[in-house]
Amino acid sequence: MYNIDSKKYTRVTNTSQFESETFPSIYDNNIVYGYLYYDKVNGTKIYGLKMYNITSGFETTILTGEESTGSTPEIFENIIAYSEVGVSLSLYDLKTNYDTSIYEGDMLAYPWNLNELYVLFTIVTDGVYIYKFNSPPGPPEISGPDSGKPGTEYDYNFKATDPDDDPVMYFIDWGDDTTEWTEFSDSGEQITLKHTWNEEGNYLIKAKSKDINDLPLFSIGF
Repeated sequence: MYNIDSKKYTRVTNTSQFESETFPSIYDNNIVYGYLYYDKVNGTKIYGLKMYNITSGFETTILTGEESTGSTPEIFENIIAYSEVGVSLSLYDLKTNYDTSIYEGDMLAYPWNLNELYVLFTIVTDGVYIYKFNSPPGPPEISGPDSGKPGTEYDYNFKATDPDDDPVMYFIDWGDDTTEWTEFSDSGEQITLKHTWNEEGNYLIKAKSKDINDLPLFSIGF
């Protein structure tokens, strides 16, 4: 690490003859880097992802494995993007310790930069890609009559809000072996659907919502 004001270098990690630390990336007081331990005599290889805090001087091992992992990391706030050779491009959340794969394929993917909105990465022999961070919509609110008669059509309202203000669509399970997908509508916009139950009984209406980026669904019952 180089201090511009004092014009001095500071060594932030200590490695043995068997170790190497590569591709450092810095955000605020944290430096992340790929790690490789290779003992030529025994043929032992251990790969990993590490982080060094400039203020505390502490080094933390985030993940390790015998397969190549933690390569070319990039950090922004609490998110680290890193690649695994021939496997995937992943995001590691320092707050939750969750590891999320955002790309899986046979070709190596390198993250180059990330901010609060995007991850910029390349896929070898393929090109440059942008991944947009996305927050899925919340569970839909369902409103309508809670009783009725067979053969009568009733109106039910559905509404879900997306944190990114993305358009939202709904999957409805009417509880009588009939289901349907809606078209996309604006986030927070209430939509009304009609349904008729042909036989007397107790039915549970279930609804799921997803945004236009097609992330996992969240469901509730009514």
